[in-house]
Amino acid sequence: MKARAGATGSLHDDSRFRQCYRQWYDRAGTNFDYYHLPSNSYPVVLALYPDHGNSCIIPSGAGRTASNSAFNDKGLVYIMAAASQKGPGDNGPGVTGFLELPYVAMTCDTVPHAENFLINSTRMSGLNHLLLDTSILP
Repeated sequence: MKARAGATGSLHDDSRFRQCYRQWYDRAGTNFDYYHLPSNSYPVVLALYPDHGNSCIIPSGAGRTASNSAFNDKGLVYIMAAASQKGPGDNGPGVTGFLELPYVAMTCDTVPHAENFLINSTRMSGLNHLLLDTSILP
């Protein structure tokens, strides 16, 4: 599409832009705080303060225990993403990542501690894990 200066309905015509924008806005709606993926719900931030263990913050969706990241008061950051489901052991009985995230955040203080738990637990699906803590800070 090529716009010509002064042409009716061109990209340079402000009223035409406003009309197109309004049509799009009316169709799209105004509910931009609703996640269609991954959680199909409204976004929430879970602030967990267990009687024993670490306090943590987990961005999530309404009605879910976690989405894909958690941060605790000891400085541990845990981010996970879906991985291949085709290898042996990638699918089967085990702990879902949505339960793994809050558990790791509430019980693990450091990357080695979290890594030990993750290596020795059985997961129900393949996941990529990124762990970071404050041990690298001066």
